Formats: sequence, structure tokens, C-alpha cells
Amino acid sequence: MRDSLKFFLIGICSYFSFCSDKGTSPVISTPDSISLTFTVRHVSIYGESDGMIDVRISGGISPYYYSWSNGEVTRDIGGLSAGTYSLAVTDGNGDKEEGMVEIEQPSESHPGYEDLTTNSIGMQLKLIKGGSFLMGSTSGQPDETPIHKVNLTTFYIGIYEVTQAQYDSVIGSNPSGNRLDGASRPVENITWFEAEEFCKRLSTIEGITYRLPTEAEWEYAATGGIGVFEYVWGDDPLPQVDGKKYANIGDVTFLELFGELLDFGEPFSGYDDGYATTSPVGSFEPNSFGLYDMAGNVMEWCNDWYMEFYYKNSPLNNPQGPSTGSGKVMRGGTYGSSKRYTRVHGRFQDTPSLKVPALGFRVVRELK
Repeated sequence: MRDSLKFFLIGICSYFSFCSDKGTSPVISTPDSISLTFTVRHVSIYGESDGMIDVRISGGISPYYYSWSNGEVTRDIGGLSAGTYSLAVTDGNGDKEEGMVEIEQPSESHPGYEDLTTNSIGMQLKLIKGGSFLMGSTSGQPDETPIHKVNLTTFYIGIYEVTQAQYDSVIGSNPSGNRLDGASRPVENITWFEAEEFCKRLSTIEGITYRLPTEAEWEYAATGGIGVFEYVWGDDPLPQVDGKKYANIGDVTFLELFGELLDFGEPFSGYDDGYATTSPVGSFEPNSFGLYDMAGNVMEWCNDWYMEFYYKNSPLNNPQGPSTGSGKVMRGGTYGSSKRYTRVHGRFQDTPSLKVPALGFRVVRELK
């Protein structure tokens, strides 16, 4: 008969205290120097020791090994950075317990800047406070690896994708293919160059710099700064949680009209968002940062040139992407996208002159 093995994460430095059973993911703000204190509680029904236990922590930390006897063992691991960590404890019998902890770096303080602001054309922008996060994934495509730490400074980002009305007010035209109730739907059918031109003209109007988000800023904003889930709405296979819908994606409504998805991938079977093409911005639930349509509706241009294995040598602070390339990064999936194309870590690219009715953008506004 096997022993009972449990571990408990009981504190971060001396500032915080919590207990985590298997499967929970607490989020903790910590000082710059992070030390994880955990207790392994082992009870043997026969009273003997299993000798060596194996404690492994993800995130590039070397495995830690401890000899122990029956009862409790408490250890401190210092020098951790903010990010996602899994703790796996295996005893001599091969029994294993796992859990996760999210450790957040304290965000930058910017007194005098509003959490939410509205500009002269009615565009609402959310203040995303700078911090650290783990970018990338090991569960998707090779270009999403390796998972790596990124530090970002504070920025504003549009709560919604740029609408047709907003684009028209700045540029004086509306190139969109989906114009039903078009004023509140995202502008699409525009090239990367046209999105960049919109940002330049808006910068002149507002007297402050607007631009497309970097790929790192986009992923940080989409994941809510955490980055542990497959989708904006979590790990649920469908974008509907507790009866709330989170995305306009490749669903039964799209399939009924078009027969197959835009990317020919696996649809979200059993989900109906009610729209065959674009939906008015903000029609679905926001993510944890209060941003809408970070998954689906229209794919969004980013500022970066695309490089397949850029993550292998990505700078730690405010990565901007490679200096040259042939394709620009696109993120977030469309109203006709499959599960693969809607993943929050999914990276896509095409020539900046691409112009299709499922491709739009949102803006970043720099601080004054």
C-alpha cells in the first residue's frame, strides 16, 4: 500500500502566506527579490523513510534534491523571477504531486495617468502597467518556443479593435468588406501600411505617439500578463465559460454560411457566437485586463517583422522584433478561425501589403 504524498506552498519571502492544494494557481505580487518557501508533508503508514525525494521547479531553475524522513520538510528557493512555476514532488515509490503558482512582479507606478482614457475620436484606451511575464508556449508551433522572460514598460492599448467609424474619421474612407452596422464593427481589409498611416495621422491629431503594438505588448495584453492559458478565456475547449461568451470565432454560424473555416482547421463545434462575419466591437466578454476581441473578430497587425525563431534570441527588455523581414506579425485569429489560429500564443505572418476582410488592428498609445 502506497504512502500519502502532499506538498503545500506556504509563503513568498516573509510578506505573504498561502496554502495551495493540487491544481490551484494563486497569483501573488512580490518584491523584486523572490524566494519561494514550500513544505512537503509525507506520512508513511509503515513508518519507514523513502530516502530521496525529487523536487523540480519549472522556469529554467535547476532541480532540487532533498533527503528526508517521515514528517515535514520545508525548503526555501531564492532568486526566482516573476512568472509561472510548476512544482512537482516525487517520492521513492514514484507517487507524484504537482501544483502551480503565478508570481507577479510589482507593476510600475505612474501617478497622474488614468487607468482608462478616451481620445478626441472616441477611442478608449486602457493603461497596461509594465511588468514581467513569460512569453511563448511549448504546446503550439515551434516558432512559439522557447518560453522566455520579457520585461515591458507601461503603455496604453485600445480596449477595442479600431472601428470603421474611427478609421473613416481619421483617413476619410472605409475599405471594409463587412459594412453591416459598420460604424461599430472593426475596420478590416487594410494593409499593414494603411494601419501604420492611421497611427501616424492620429498621432498628429492627438499630439502624442500612436502606433501598432509590438508582438510582446500584444501577447502581454492578451494574456492578462500571466500567460498560462491556451486561450484568452482560459483552457476551456469552447469560448463560453459560466454561460458567458468570449469570442467571435469559427463556429456553427460561420460553417452554416461558408462550409469550412478560413484556415481550414478544426472548428469550435458546439459553439454559436451568432455572427457569420465580424461583430460590433465589445460584443463579447473582455479578458482580465478589460480588453475585448483579443481572440477572433479580426486578426490584428502588430508592428514587428516576423522571424520564425526570434524567441531564441529575443531581448529581455521591450523586444521590438527583427530589424528587417518579409512578413509582418499578425495575432488573435478571426471570425472564421480554427482552434489553432485562436490560441493566445499563436504567431502568424504575411506580407505587409496583404489586404483581406478579416484583418484589422488596434493601437498602442505611448505615455507622454
